[in-house]
Amino acid sequence: MSVIIPRNTPIPTMKEKIYYTLYDNQVALSVPVYQGECGETKDNIFLDEFTLYGVPPGPKGKEKMKVCFSIDANGILDVSAELVSTGNKRSMVIAGSQNVSKDDIEKMLKKVELC
Repeated sequence: MSVIIPRNTPIPTMKEKIYYTLYDNQVALSVPVYQGECGETKDNIFLDEFTLYGVPPGPKGKEKMKVCFSIDANGILDVSAELVSTGNKRSMVIAGSQNVSKDDIEKMLKKVELC
């Protein structure tokens, strides 16, 4: 779990981060997307995920993937991943939730304080 866009970042914004293969002969890279800043995924809100296939098999840490998170002025999150060695890309769009109550927001903020 790593925070790409910290809470209270002004929008629109775009942030990138590089990730590497974790296993020898890994042929796919998973990109799960969570809302939250807690160190463990179980303490954050799962939004969606996708998998980038076509990773050339090799030793762990050899292949790298550039992940880009972009939030527009309307709160729409665009997540893309590109395998640097091949240029293979995959992306998804997550629309912002307009139905979050004030109580839900307060619960999320209290949960963050406990992390």
